[in-house]
Amino acid sequence: MLSSFMDNISNFIFTIIEILSLYIGKLIENAGIKMINISFHLPVVTIIFLPLLIKE
Repeated sequence: MLSSFMDNISNFIFTIIEILSLYIGKLIENAGIKMINISFHLPVVTIIFLPLLIKE
């Protein structure tokens, strides 16, 4: 009983990981298309993450 429950949980987690990796893959694919603007994205990303880094 318990082992089948654990199997269900691990299957669920693997499904989530699979969906996430597909989603991230799509994001990276889209980013690759837009990477012409890398010099623009870099400062924007820095500005977004700087407050988070300072908080730590």
